[in-house]
Amino acid sequence: MILRQLVFAFRNVCRNKRRTAMTLAAMITGGVAIIVVGGYIEYSFWGLREMAIRSELGHIQVYQSGFIANGAVDPSGYLLTSDRVDAITRVLDQQAQVTTYAKRLGVVGLISNGSANVFFLGEGVEPDREAAISSTITIVSGTDLFAEDRYTVSVGKGLAEHLRVKPGDTVTLLVTTHYGGLNAMDFTVSGIISNGIKAFDDKVIRMNLVDAQELMGMTQIERLIVLLADTDQTPVVYTNLQMALNDVDLRPWYDMADYYHQVKTVYATIFTFLKSVIVVVIVLSIMNTMMMAVMERVTEIGILRAMGTSRAHIAVMFLNEGLILGAIGGVLAVSMGLLCAYGVTVAGGVYMPPPPGHTTGYMILITPTMDVVMWTMGLVMGCSVISSIVPAIKASRWDVMEAIRHV
Repeated sequence: MILRQLVFAFRNVCRNKRRTAMTLAAMITGGVAIIVVGGYIEYSFWGLREMAIRSELGHIQVYQSGFIANGAVDPSGYLLTSDRVDAITRVLDQQAQVTTYAKRLGVVGLISNGSANVFFLGEGVEPDREAAISSTITIVSGTDLFAEDRYTVSVGKGLAEHLRVKPGDTVTLLVTTHYGGLNAMDFTVSGIISNGIKAFDDKVIRMNLVDAQELMGMTQIERLIVLLADTDQTPVVYTNLQMALNDVDLRPWYDMADYYHQVKTVYATIFTFLKSVIVVVIVLSIMNTMMMAVMERVTEIGILRAMGTSRAHIAVMFLNEGLILGAIGGVLAVSMGLLCAYGVTVAGGVYMPPPPGHTTGYMILITPTMDVVMWTMGLVMGCSVISSIVPAIKASRWDVMEAIRHV
């Protein structure tokens, strides 16, 4: 019985092919827009997340207990000793999801080219291990840091441009040591680096960890950066480390990536507004189609009522037509949306100019998730059924004699 009703509804939908095609076009356009924009936003979120993780943050950072609460006031009082690092790394080696980890030491001071002094944020790193962790940092010119090279630094692109230094030049770093004194050392610029974020490029320098320790007059480190095989496993590994390690502070990447969360909030708001506009367009388009169908079939409705068809059955008949229209539109919208996403991917993506706060553009791919696809399908079908309610009620309320006499 239900199947017969749906077949009958399908035939009614096809009665006016031109109007149905125009309605489907509106539904398909809206659905494709949601899938394409949703896929763009998902790819942007992924790119921002991985850039933050694989240039500065890692998936999890491990500090001495008390560093997060008090490190900003007294960073030298909450450092990890070599014995403590060995104990932590033994635990990290037992975690299957941990692919690598590296030591880091923060260095803050002034960098000089002999004629100008500029504030910098530096890091002492282990070059061999950082190659995997900092994979999104690119070498603009010169060479990368190597473990066997001493007294060399990589300088951020913006900072190098401000100081007018290039690979092979000598710079002087002036810092406040672990004991409160001043220390200055000369370094050779090995390379110019960038991760595409202006705030990073304008201030950062990197050097070998042993050089940073000598510059700061210490043997301890500030933190361990942990890289995982799968970003989605961060909460699980974070919980495991919390249970396995004592006297440490742990920070997952999502507690440190402020810029990522800000962008995600903005994009989510824009996407919600876009979906709201599309919903209104689809609802009005389908409602107009269904109202036209009702007005064209008033006499037919009157004859059906005279033959004993109930008001409820008349209403269900038009709701079924809305459901069929929504199902066809949903399938076509999803198919066209996925086809567009595939076409952009095959073409190599779309180049986007540098966004605010970035120094380089990037290629955008469309990667719609199953959630976006299913949401689009449900949205189109839901809008179609909802849009059919008012026309269905209007059709069911026609007086029998008045409907039969209607011209």
